[in-house]
Amino acid sequence: MKRTAFSVFLCSSAILGLAACDSPQPEPAVEVEEQEAVAAEPAGPTASEVLAGNPDLSTLNGLVEGANMGPFIDGAESFTLFAPTNEAFEKVDSSTLEYLTDPENASSLRQVLGYHLLRNDMKAADLTAAIEGGSDSEATMTTSNSFQITGKMNEEGVPVLVDADGDEAAIVESDVAAGNGTIHIIDTVLMPPQN
Repeated sequence: MKRTAFSVFLCSSAILGLAACDSPQPEPAVEVEEQEAVAAEPAGPTASEVLAGNPDLSTLNGLVEGANMGPFIDGAESFTLFAPTNEAFEKVDSSTLEYLTDPENASSLRQVLGYHLLRNDMKAADLTAAIEGGSDSEATMTTSNSFQITGKMNEEGVPVLVDADGDEAAIVESDVAAGNGTIHIIDTVLMPPQN
């Protein structure tokens, strides 16, 4: 009798063991959390938004859009833009402005616009320090298209930029913040050297 009970116990254990092997295994209790990639919010408005939001810069804004340079500036790691006012563009010879706005001359327009752009973020205090610390109280800066512009103080103590022709552009409003750089508003359009 003991042997039969023991045999039944062994058989029952074997059957239960086999049944356990055939049953589905429980899922592990570890939960994997999926995270969505979230783009970092810009620290402020884009350069395009600043230009579009300032009616005194509407001519520059239209030219930047026409040259398709907005995405380049907005996507730059850092920048400084010397932004001529509408009145500054009114001082440009009408035939020159007509030439620059002709779609066939887009590369020339990009050269002029690139001459107003630095590839680093330079606040007014940085520009003043560079001028005061430079030889002859001048600072030479390299534009985004590898030309040189000179910064110096005029007789009134206002920072001015000097282009290849020796024309001066005074900074009339400084340190306009954009998410990835700084805009200084100037009263004269700078012209790059002629090739």
